[in-house]
This record gives sequence, C-alpha cells and structure tokens, in this order.
Amino acid sequence: MCNLTEWLQRRALAFLFLLGLGTAFQIAQASADAPLPQPQSAPAEDLKFSVLVEKTEYKLSDPIEVSFQLENKGAKPVYVNKRFKVSSKNAPREQREVFLEAYDPSGKELESKYMDYKTGLPKSEYLELLQSNQKIASESKLDLKNHFDFKEPGTYRIVATYENTFGPELGLDTFQEKRLSEVTLKIVG
Repeated sequence: MCNLTEWLQRRALAFLFLLGLGTAFQIAQASADAPLPQPQSAPAEDLKFSVLVEKTEYKLSDPIEVSFQLENKGAKPVYVNKRFKVSSKNAPREQREVFLEAYDPSGKELESKYMDYKTGLPKSEYLELLQSNQKIASESKLDLKNHFDFKEPGTYRIVATYENTFGPELGLDTFQEKRLSEVTLKIVG
C-alpha cells in the first residue's frame, strides 16, 4: 500500500511539473508572438518639417541647394521616414514623401521639370524613432534648378511638403500627416 501511495505522489508531482513547464512555455510563446509596443504618434503640432537653404540670395547661374529636416518638439517619440524621397505633387500619394512647389516673383507657380518615377518601399532603416527634441536631416542636398526653371531675377517662394505614407506595412505607427515648410529666395542677375 505504501508503494502505491508513493507511486501516486510521484506521478502527481511529475504531472504538476509538466503542467508548470507547459504553462511557462505558453507564456514565453505568447510574449514572443506579441507585437512590440508602439509609441503613440506625436500630435501634428509637435513634428516640425523644414526646408533648409545655405543662403537666401543666389545668382541666376548658382545652384540652389536645399535639404530637409524633421524635428520632434513634443514629449512623445514618433516614427518618421528619413529618406525624404522627392517626387512631383502630381505623383500618387504612395509615391511621394516630399514634394516641392515654386512660385515666381509674380506669384505664379512654376512648372516642375521633375520626372516622376516609381519608388519602392523605404528600407526599414529609413523609418526611425525620433525622440523628443531630436532632429533628423536629409543625407544629401537637392538642387532646385533640376526641378524648376528660375528664368528671371526676383523673389521666389519655395514650399516643401512632407507627406509620408510608409511604415504601417512594417507594423510601425509612423507619422502620416502633412507638414509644410516655406522659404523665400532672392535671385539676382
């Protein structure tokens, strides 16, 4: 009788041990399958987009180079697309991250010379978590003369729009609203 009791106790302990292992495995598997926590998107007023120029006065023969910058002025981090791929404003929304508009001294919009081409998804390294008070700038500069004809001296207005659509396909809650920046340039003969 004693052997039967010992045998039942050993079986009960073995059962409880296996039950505990199974529960631990289920918990570990559930946490491995759970999505990573995502920061909430920053409010629109917290993300500042800027078009940057080296100077505000150019000769007609000078290149007019610009770059772009995003700055998180809010308290919460936010995922942004730092690729800053420039397209035409007429391109489909999913084919533009930044588009440019230029206005001549009379206020008339200049026609874009930019040739649209399809772009693929940005590499995951371009989608970066921008911390509070952090800035991120474009890696290269862009010559506006490749996009617009500046034919006469005068004051021109340049408007750049940041409009990212990428990130959700990778499970990231990226900033998806439009941000505009404007700069005025003087072109002399």
